[in-house]
Amino acid sequence: MKYEYLLFNLLVIVFPLTLSFWRTTFFLHQWGRAWRAIIVIAVPYIVWDALVTGAHWTFNSKYILGWTLAGLPLEEMLFFFTVPFACLFSWEMFFKPEEREPRYASALGGLSWILVLAIPAGAWFLLQGKGYTGLMLLALGGTRLADVLFRTRLYERGVFYLYLLLIAAFTLIFNYYLTWRPVVLYGESYQVGFRIFTIPVEDFGYGLSLMAYVLILFERFKANDKVHGSWLERFIQRRLGGYRQVQSEPNPALPKTLATPKTVAVVGGGLAGMTAATYLGQRGFSVTLLEKEEYMGGKAGAWTVTLDDGFEAKVEHGFHAFFRHYYNLNNLLEMVGVTQHFKDVGDYKIITEEGETFKFKDVATTPGINLVSLSHHGVYSFSQVAFSSSAQKMEAFLRYDRDKTFERWDDVSFAQFAKEANLPRNLMLIFNTFARAFFADADRISMGELIKSFHFYYLSHDHGLIYDYLDDDYDEALLAHFRRFFAENNVETQLGQPVTSMETDDEGFHINGETYDYAVLATDVVGTRAIVSGSDSLRDVAPGFVENVETLKPSQRYSVFRIWIDKDLNFQHPVFVITERRQVLDAVTLCHHAEKDSAKWVEQNGGGAVLELHCYAVPDEIPSEKEVRQYFLEELEEYFPELKGYTIYHEYIQLKQNFTAFHRNLFKDRPEVQTDVPGLFLAGDWVKLPYPAMLMEAACLSGLLAANAILDAEGVQSVKVESVPLEGLLSGVPERPS
Repeated sequence: MKYEYLLFNLLVIVFPLTLSFWRTTFFLHQWGRAWRAIIVIAVPYIVWDALVTGAHWTFNSKYILGWTLAGLPLEEMLFFFTVPFACLFSWEMFFKPEEREPRYASALGGLSWILVLAIPAGAWFLLQGKGYTGLMLLALGGTRLADVLFRTRLYERGVFYLYLLLIAAFTLIFNYYLTWRPVVLYGESYQVGFRIFTIPVEDFGYGLSLMAYVLILFERFKANDKVHGSWLERFIQRRLGGYRQVQSEPNPALPKTLATPKTVAVVGGGLAGMTAATYLGQRGFSVTLLEKEEYMGGKAGAWTVTLDDGFEAKVEHGFHAFFRHYYNLNNLLEMVGVTQHFKDVGDYKIITEEGETFKFKDVATTPGINLVSLSHHGVYSFSQVAFSSSAQKMEAFLRYDRDKTFERWDDVSFAQFAKEANLPRNLMLIFNTFARAFFADADRISMGELIKSFHFYYLSHDHGLIYDYLDDDYDEALLAHFRRFFAENNVETQLGQPVTSMETDDEGFHINGETYDYAVLATDVVGTRAIVSGSDSLRDVAPGFVENVETLKPSQRYSVFRIWIDKDLNFQHPVFVITERRQVLDAVTLCHHAEKDSAKWVEQNGGGAVLELHCYAVPDEIPSEKEVRQYFLEELEEYFPELKGYTIYHEYIQLKQNFTAFHRNLFKDRPEVQTDVPGLFLAGDWVKLPYPAMLMEAACLSGLLAANAILDAEGVQSVKVESVPLEGLLSGVPERPS
């Protein structure tokens, strides 16, 4: 049959191509470097083939279509692509080099230098007129030199010799077919004349050299990509304009400190307020930080409570992850000395109701590629999504553009989007978990906010989902450093000082009996709305601004429940574990592995654990603190049955509703840092920002922008502002037709 050689090529490649999408191999992520290696090596081998066709060998016209290029049948040229691809796939699937090679590997590496003798032997055979034998030996001997030149050290790996045995076996099978039919006819005078079955012995050396060169180059590309990134990774980084972008540079010509004294009131002692106070105090402003609580930090705060049994407990609002793309926050924390307390969490872990575990430590971190890598790690089936209507819907996550995204998606909930996209269950789990981290269930959160968040956390940088956490309670590891910094930099902290209103006139802002030149309102949405609504002069000066603030809404209630118990989990987890919520339990913090004080309690108790249970969006149908507590404890045992029968020594529960609502149709009217009231600026994780950011980074960035606005007004050098890319990977690329 004239298409027989073509069918041979298709048969060789169809299974590796198909299995490239298979979760356990997922060779798809190696395609770039695989095809580069194959193409580079195919060129000289095709040239070799073309130069000797008609002499060293010819092709039987009965089994080829007759389409030729440079005298070579199309099918013969395909051979140099299909067979090497199948072999590289086999290498990745079956011959992953072990961390510890067997002892004989180094000995084989030394003996393999004998292979270099094939080069002079090949030259001798060429002089004897045995062209195929001579060229084959030259090529085979050259593989040992190429291995050294490209520093791949394949000949020093035991698995490489097993791979060569597989290539020899493939040659025995496939070349037997090609020579038995025969598809390929040989010029006997160019060979030594020794055959294994119908296969010239030279074919074995030819195949081994071809596949060895391809593998050497493939491994070289792989090593280069680890250092410099693959061409695709570099392209993606360039396409995004770099992962860490400077949005505002300080003007070195401006003074770093204020010449004429100015006063600033920062109302709200959370991260947003602390950021503004830090940079303004550093620049010479006289800053007063007013906080209604007896501690700073806001939702990153920490305080001591005396429980009913007299136990003095250090408690917090909950665990916080310091992601590595929190560029502005991490700059701030490094400056005040907090980053010395950073510890790598090790992994990002989600446990499902069925007990399945998803880990993200080894997921690729390059934007876009990481979506495909999730499939390799079992989060979803790539083929199930890529070849379905879900794929086009999912493109929205790669098309982030602040104005266009919110115009298109702010009135759509994630629940509606997921239904229309027909997302697989596991992807629904990941996105639901992600949505609840912003204190909203899937039927409430704005799809625009979720797209922005996914862009910010996953699709705009190469840090992945691994983050740092603090190695002690937040009072010691975080707030103590800010207290020291404030004491040294003109910042007066007034704790336990609630603010109910702020009035403004030509003299400035009147707050709690004092007058200030500038004001930064850095309270949560509930506090901001109450203060602005209670300030008559603000309504007179900027009624539109007041109306916008009064549209602010808190999100669903959230709860943090800390327990001191007599049992510990009996297997290894990161300090923070996410759970698929049944009723309330969203996550568990192993405080005794994260905080020195909690670890000390466990040691003094002779064992046990200090756990912090989180619910980010308490269902409306669970109204009371008592019911929330009950569900927490039930679900804790369901996820961690080894805790059954435990005793609670101490407990402390919080049920609050003061986080920002990122619900549908709220973005348009969300206030920005700059207000219509001269000298008044807003800060908080709820403020509409010009750059993508969420949670602690959004709080810090808003405080930084507020500080910079005041610095600019006074002609003082501002602070550098950085961000992830402002737009997604496919922003500006025309959408596919529906």
